[in-house]
Amino acid sequence: MFMKLKSVPTIRWTGSNTNPNNNDGQGRDGTDRSNVVMLRPPNYPEGDGSAGTASGHWGNSYPAHLDDNTTSLLGLSREDRQNLATLLNMQLGGEMSELDDAGTYYDLGPRKVTRSGTYYFMCSRNNNFSNRSQKGVIIVTETATSQKRIGWSGGTVELNGHTLEFPQAALSTAGQYSIEEFTDKDQLEAMTGVRAVSNGGETVSSYILVSPATQFDSQNGGMAKIVIPVDTSVASGDVTIMRANAASRWEYVDLDTRVEENMAEADTSSGGVFVVNSQINSGLIAGVVVAAFVLLVIGIAFGGLVVYFVVRRDKWQKAKDNTRKFKQKVTRSFARQV
Repeated sequence: MFMKLKSVPTIRWTGSNTNPNNNDGQGRDGTDRSNVVMLRPPNYPEGDGSAGTASGHWGNSYPAHLDDNTTSLLGLSREDRQNLATLLNMQLGGEMSELDDAGTYYDLGPRKVTRSGTYYFMCSRNNNFSNRSQKGVIIVTETATSQKRIGWSGGTVELNGHTLEFPQAALSTAGQYSIEEFTDKDQLEAMTGVRAVSNGGETVSSYILVSPATQFDSQNGGMAKIVIPVDTSVASGDVTIMRANAASRWEYVDLDTRVEENMAEADTSSGGVFVVNSQINSGLIAGVVVAAFVLLVIGIAFGGLVVYFVVRRDKWQKAKDNTRKFKQKVTRSFARQV
């Protein structure tokens, strides 16, 4: 599940008293109950590709302590986290070791997300080796987002210098279009499943997620212009906007790119992940290398001749005499023809 920092989700769920026996998990027959507790942190350091700070770990099956502030789910208060674990704010006594006497419905109410990161949580009821386990993850990001409803009349979505512009009649029906900016590669992969581009070039812009990631409009063509600011301090060689769409999320597709000053723009008929990539012109490099090699050979040859004639002055004198005789011969031949 993905959330945005400062968003206000409502945390609620429902259970059952009529689930067929042997299909109801742990606890009293026929009942389904749930709670939410944070998983313990990793037992040892490891890379997991989590977006931002990771709290909890998939591999653990024990709950974290409520007083462990490093596992504070969504930045919720201790009271809220205790209620999610024990359901006490909606339960008046009863047998609660496996939540049997809890109500089928639970509602914590709307809460503001005040902390970004990746949160791994579990249900303590269905959590033993003879039964199923219930685990989940919530990823909270701080990415900047802008969206706008655009239809036949056209329109533009703008975000931090990035623009997605639809001309009039590009769309046959109105819909929501958005731009989301990623400056962190791990967060990009966690949120979209798209890895950072790695084609030997240099990434010279933020990663931009344009939604929807599918084709904009099959009836009218749905062509839009995307404009992305370029970091000219690191850009070198050919600059190209690249796209990874939902259908081939591991494959970047080159788009015809136009560059003006520090802005790159291209036309696209679908959304997806976009980035500006800079690659040095291989043909130019080859030409420069060949020219440098030729000059080097000429320089070595000339230097060798100089050294040779310095050592063998008689040969230098003979070469001068031969040159003078050749010049005289050419002059006499030209005079006879005239």
